[in-house]
Amino acid sequence: MIALWIILGLLALILVLMLIPAGLALHYHGEEFTVEGKWLFLRFTLWPLPEKEEPEKAEKKQEKKAIRDEHAIYAKGVDDGIEEGKAKGAREKQIEIAKSMLKENMDIEMIIKITGLTKQEIEKLQEM
Repeated sequence: MIALWIILGLLALILVLMLIPAGLALHYHGEEFTVEGKWLFLRFTLWPLPEKEEPEKAEKKQEKKAIRDEHAIYAKGVDDGIEEGKAKGAREKQIEIAKSMLKENMDIEMIIKITGLTKQEIEKLQEM
């Protein structure tokens, strides 16, 4: 039983010694930096450092951003146009209703209250 404990202890010691770093090294391989740990029996890459951004990639990013911005401006213009058209259509509908009410000889105060038009606008419609 003692022999088993000695063997397990030695294995644990070997494992710990394998995990103690002998040093770290910074390497440059074809535009890629790596930090390597030199362990007793192991050699590995911890992480790649960020690469330098290539000018072509930067240009493509700028082009994509410009296209997105252009689409956003276009979409805003379309939305504004739709809202303006709705407002114009609602106004025309109010004028139509006011004209119909005038034909029915309704009171001007009632027309103002229902349509939201001003007294001057309704008087202009009466003159037409």
